[in-house]
Amino acid sequence: MKGQQLIDFIQNNNLQDADVTVTATVYKEGDHDCYTTDEISVSSSSKYDRHTKKYSPTLDIYVDDNLY
Repeated sequence: MKGQQLIDFIQNNNLQDADVTVTATVYKEGDHDCYTTDEISVSSSSKYDRHTKKYSPTLDIYVDDNLY
C-alpha cells in the first residue's frame, strides 16, 4: 500500500481524529521472525468510551504472516 492510498482512505472515511491500532502477527513453528511487507489490511470501526458515553472512530491496520 502506498502512503497516499492510506491518506485517501483516512480522508474519504473522515478518520482524521480516529485512534489507530496496528496489529502484526508472524509466527513460525513456535518462534517469531521480523519481516517487512507493504501488504496490509486497513479497516475502520468504532469503540465506546464509557467516560464520554460516546462512540469514537478507530482505524485498524492489520498485518498477518500470510500477507507477505
